[in-house]
Amino acid sequence: MDPARFPPLPPQGYPHLTLEETQALMRPRAGRSAPLPAKVEVAIIGAGPAGLTAALLLAHYGIRTAVIERNAQTSELPKAIVVDDEYMRLLDRLGLGEAMKGNTSAPFGVHFMSPMGFALIKVPGFVTPNGFGVRNAVSQPIFERILLDHLETQSSVSTHFSCTAVDLDQNNEHARVFVKTGQSAIHIIETQYIFACDGARSFVRQHSGIAFQGSNLDTPHLVVDLAEFPDQATHSRFICNPRRPLNSVLGPYGGRRLEFFLLPGDDHEEIKTDAGIRRLVDLHTPYKRFELKIIRHAIYGLAERIAERLRDNRIFLLGDAAHIMPPFGAQGMNTGARDAANLAWKLAHVLRGKLPASLLASYDPERCAQIRAITEYSVRVGKLANIRSWPLSILRDLFFVAANCIPSVRKYFAQMRYMPKPVIREGLIVPDNEHRQQLAGHVLPRWELQNVQGHTCNVDDYSQLGWLLIGVETDAASVRAAAQTAPWPALAAKTLAISRTTSPGYDAQLISTRGSDVFDRMAGRIIALRPDNIVAGHYPAAHFNMLSAQLDVLLKR
Repeated sequence: MDPARFPPLPPQGYPHLTLEETQALMRPRAGRSAPLPAKVEVAIIGAGPAGLTAALLLAHYGIRTAVIERNAQTSELPKAIVVDDEYMRLLDRLGLGEAMKGNTSAPFGVHFMSPMGFALIKVPGFVTPNGFGVRNAVSQPIFERILLDHLETQSSVSTHFSCTAVDLDQNNEHARVFVKTGQSAIHIIETQYIFACDGARSFVRQHSGIAFQGSNLDTPHLVVDLAEFPDQATHSRFICNPRRPLNSVLGPYGGRRLEFFLLPGDDHEEIKTDAGIRRLVDLHTPYKRFELKIIRHAIYGLAERIAERLRDNRIFLLGDAAHIMPPFGAQGMNTGARDAANLAWKLAHVLRGKLPASLLASYDPERCAQIRAITEYSVRVGKLANIRSWPLSILRDLFFVAANCIPSVRKYFAQMRYMPKPVIREGLIVPDNEHRQQLAGHVLPRWELQNVQGHTCNVDDYSQLGWLLIGVETDAASVRAAAQTAPWPALAAKTLAISRTTSPGYDAQLISTRGSDVFDRMAGRIIALRPDNIVAGHYPAAHFNMLSAQLDVLLKR
């Protein structure tokens, strides 16, 4: 293997830490165990990324929440490593943008490498219309600490570590969680709703009798996180070698993650020792002469499973409790964040009396189709990268050589258009099937703006995790008039009028190029934007009352 394919290219402006510095930073944090409350509005079982993100969202809406975690501390194992652009956008909206900047890598791409040494697919790192890098590496132990530190500043949320949910029940009025806090002590928490964020072996899912459909994959991997690794290329690499597939992923702090496919004859105990890891690195990378500085390692068996339903009356499944997928699409943790973003605002609206509880029925259909699509995508990527047959790998390589000769196909891969988009096809949206650009159900770009005071801002600064009516080349008076029709006053919808030029009667001017094509196609329309950045619908300003009426019916069913 040619070392030239692994050039040392340290990205500028991002921290590079030694092994000792990295290990100190990644130490798990003992969670706070406040006195358990007798009554809350929401009980979250599990303090992983999905549970902590859901708790932060509920805290934003002032929902009294208790987070129950059976472990005494945050995670210390190498698990999720990629935060995508959509999740980064959500974290920024929650006030965590600055904290994330110093603890993520540069945005990175991915190359699928043939065993012959050339790239089958090249995806560069790029900034998406969400305003953040398509992939950003993070250490899960650090990430959980960032989330927990911020959560513990929120007065409406309490966190309870070393507490295990051992039973629960529910009726038409409330639910109860039975929490074990010691050898025999049981504390009962009465709650309106329960979020099951307790992982792939979810106690809550099993207690609710919800099947976890899917299968285990015969592709166990050894995952090794390394500090001060000489490969500093700003992209990850799937080394698609039938002899032993390997994924080399850009890590934070100048580190690298190596994921080795384990073969049927491998001794799992020996291969994860320092000597075993050294042997794999020597055989499959050009770094024989470099000292290995191992931060963490673990062996994972992979699976693809989706809960048959995401709700049992007052209980909702989120994150790994609802779905698990192989890591090849880098979407497991990010999909859990989408669960939280979809559900939190709806529950807050219900608990504050803005919308009926029947609204919560939209969670399952809105999430399930996207969960299935991204899980199937992750499985396909794994199958592509982990082909063990030399004849099949040659056929794969020939296909991509031919495909890359077509510029439009090359662009399709480079822009990651092969990844399923988080689109809602069924739920709380009103499509306008007569318009050439069907934006309903899609994520709105994070348009960068300049307000009338001359300050730079973006569309998220106006929405603030609430409803927003956006007039695109539609003046502020028209948008504010539209906001007086039902259901917008009850939802406390804000308004924003945007123009491409500095014009009287508008709130802001568009100054970004990202997502500007969508802006142009929406000219003359008012967009109804949900709190989760999903477009609920868009109609011409003169007929926006028609959209308002349809959404009013949907939201009050």
